[in-house]
Amino acid sequence: MPRSTEEVRRFDGVERAAHWLTALVVLTLVATGVILYVPALSLAVGQRLVIEDLHLYAGIAVFVPLAAALCGPWGRRLRADLKSMGRFTAAESAWLRSIGKRGRVAVGKFNPGQKLNTIAIGSMLTVLLATGIILRWFNFVSVYWRTGATFVHDWFALAVIVLVVGHILFALAHPVALRSMIVGTVPRSWTARHAPSWQAGAGPDATADAAALPPVAGPEPRTLNASLVGPELDAGAVVEAAGVSRRGVDAVAGRREVAQHGEGAPHSVPPVASSS
Repeated sequence: MPRSTEEVRRFDGVERAAHWLTALVVLTLVATGVILYVPALSLAVGQRLVIEDLHLYAGIAVFVPLAAALCGPWGRRLRADLKSMGRFTAAESAWLRSIGKRGRVAVGKFNPGQKLNTIAIGSMLTVLLATGIILRWFNFVSVYWRTGATFVHDWFALAVIVLVVGHILFALAHPVALRSMIVGTVPRSWTARHAPSWQAGAGPDATADAAALPPVAGPEPRTLNASLVGPELDAGAVVEAAGVSRRGVDAVAGRREVAQHGEGAPHSVPPVASSS
């Protein structure tokens, strides 16, 4: 049987734009932060004041793409996705505890690991923004507070770098999921394997965007030959015309006879009676 080419909408244009713009800002923050933190890189690049300003403005703008995507009616899907990020079912908790070995049937549009990663990165970026503001504009606070803000800022920045690198590596290891953040869709067969709860329209993150897009053109389905219809039609002809293994039908028929007559019953397949 040909593989289904039906596509399902996973992300709309607003979600994809918000993701890539935020990714650009975060990567700018990481690059400029590393340059400012490592003396050798700072000396090699030079223009320290320019790098500082770029780091500052990127930090201020880190939530701007997300806010712009959420503030209007165009952000309906994104709001629904973010709402689902904060909800974990008992099965999803089991998935986390077993590192994906249990609770796979309950996985929705986002698996629990993706939800946890999103929450962690969003929370840490918020802390980095707050501590960065203190370091830049709160010169009137005590040295104790500024030293604490520096400590927290540095360690949270390192944690964000680790999470971002991990996120990129996981995306590269799952090209279909990465493709969905570029073109917006995934094959329905992918949702059956990786997001069964979302495909079924159940779970905490089931949304209207699970509706399928028009199928992509593919091979024509095989149909029965009209010349086979008649008194001579038997089970073997039907099976061969449908492209199904005759051996599978024999096994099914055999099991039925065993159930009706016992173990010693012959496993033959009787001809299908004509409907005429």
